Amino acid sequence: MTFSWNLLEYDTQLFGMKTAKVTHVETDAVDELVQELKKQGVEYATHRIESTRMDTISKLESAGFVLVDGFVELEQNPETFKDTPINPSIRAATAADIPALRSLAASSFVYNRFYNDPLITKEQADTLFADWIENSVAKIAADEVFVYENEGDIVGFVTIKYAGEIPLIAVSKNMQGQGIAKKLISHALHTFVIRNPQPVTRNSQPETRNSKLSTVTIDTQLQNIPALRAYIRCGFLPTKSFFTYRWSPKSFK
Repeated sequence: MTFSWNLLEYDTQLFGMKTAKVTHVETDAVDELVQELKKQGVEYATHRIESTRMDTISKLESAGFVLVDGFVELEQNPETFKDTPINPSIRAATAADIPALRSLAASSFVYNRFYNDPLITKEQADTLFADWIENSVAKIAADEVFVYENEGDIVGFVTIKYAGEIPLIAVSKNMQGQGIAKKLISHALHTFVIRNPQPVTRNSQPETRNSKLSTVTIDTQLQNIPALRAYIRCGFLPTKSFFTYRWSPKSFK
């Protein structure tokens, strides 16, 4: 088979429509994929694709897929941050932090595709990110969450996966421009250096307890210039760019 996809239970429940993620599709299989989605009653499907695959992108657009997001992936060697001093304003998140974290997460990712797709409401997008950070604290969607406190208030957070990913980072609007994002990223990278979990997997290759990650990845929307600036100031370098395309029969009603 030259395409694959899977249903997303959480998204289906949240968005109120049968939602799927296309994990792979070859150019000559796009029409077959769309027919299968229709046959299975899928109402909303997305596919993340490298920006260099222009032939497949053209075919997706011809088949009714709509561009909803563009983002860049960046990489950094965490060893650079092995001697980062402990910042007293940063600590591990606890369950007691969840209400504050949910509020911050629900207002911090406006560049994301969920806020720019007319088929998804702002309330649904807010809930998605609020649930995401709560599940991260519960170690379901991430391995660690660190928060930045200012005068007792949580004004920023970062989540990490020990396989070498930084999935989420946010700073409250009234505290932006003060270097908090850089401090959170530095703390996260330092954590990757001092912690060698067992087992972890990166790029389908198991890591041993004594191995060290050579790269940590983070991604952000192409239009999120403030985030790109912050990541590049921390030494991250862009490596790949992707597009997210969305298909839905609702678009043609």
